[in-house]
Amino acid sequence: MGKTVLERIDIDNLISNLRGELGTVIESWTLLREYSILTNQLTTDMSFSQYLENFNNSEFNKRNIIKKKFVDDIISKLSELAQQSNRHLNFFLATQKIDKLNLATQKKIDKLNSELKEYQDFIVDNNFKVRRNEFISHKKLPLTWAGHKAAYSIPYKTITKAIAKALILMKKIDDIYIGANASLNWRKLRANRYSYDIAARAQYMKMYYVK
Repeated sequence: MGKTVLERIDIDNLISNLRGELGTVIESWTLLREYSILTNQLTTDMSFSQYLENFNNSEFNKRNIIKKKFVDDIISKLSELAQQSNRHLNFFLATQKIDKLNLATQKKIDKLNSELKEYQDFIVDNNFKVRRNEFISHKKLPLTWAGHKAAYSIPYKTITKAIAKALILMKKIDDIYIGANASLNWRKLRANRYSYDIAARAQYMKMYYVK
């Protein structure tokens, strides 16, 4: 019988790409913030009637469409990272690989698994997974028009909390895999998160090599 995916996958390849995927989430979040500010500039100090008129403003509508696309991208990727599968890029696969290679004490492994479970539960409980599956990708088409419903609303505060939980989990993985330099390198990435000179995926993937 051939080796499993867990046995065959290279850990540096796995963790670097996992960090890179999270980097694209952070990139989408920073862009979402910037477009939210730009959209708010169109409505500052407006009366209610003026605000309603904005719905006929093409620039206002364009900014809201872009914001929604960033929100959908964030929700979709955070949901995918919460999957419990050894065939896709996610936190579960990384924690399983770390455990298999005995890279940490059992106490650290247990703590990591606890953080993973908390993240996965948060994603499910706050409708990230169902919104992704029913309204963003892998859409489930109702059999009739009557079966259609509005997309689950996920507040901005909940989205930022999910990103924070994913970051905590990724940093714990890096603390185990990279070691003492991980914390310093993460601070460098944070300082450059609003710089778009280099794509976020590339910046975060090569974090291990940041000196």
